[in-house]
Amino acid sequence: MDQTPDDQLIEAARAGDPEARRELVVRHQAAVLALAAQLTPGPADRDDIAQEVFVRALSRLESFDASRGSFRTWLAAIALGLLRLGWIVKLSLG
Repeated sequence: MDQTPDDQLIEAARAGDPEARRELVVRHQAAVLALAAQLTPGPADRDDIAQEVFVRALSRLESFDASRGSFRTWLAAIALGLLRLGWIVKLSLG
């Protein structure tokens, strides 16, 4: 695994470096999957949430603010937001 600090990878990813984006996913994927596994009923839901977390995070890297927390904390906040949104949708539909 690359030992480049997250903040440098984030800056490179913001500049369009696909390898930096890939490394951010590789580095944080296990933590996102573990969080999703604790909060979802099955592996398919876990994988869907994890994928959506990275889609949203990588498309919104400009909004990440390291002064408010780590990149991993930001990913967890995105995951929790997606899970809350999912439950709201399920409750409203059903």
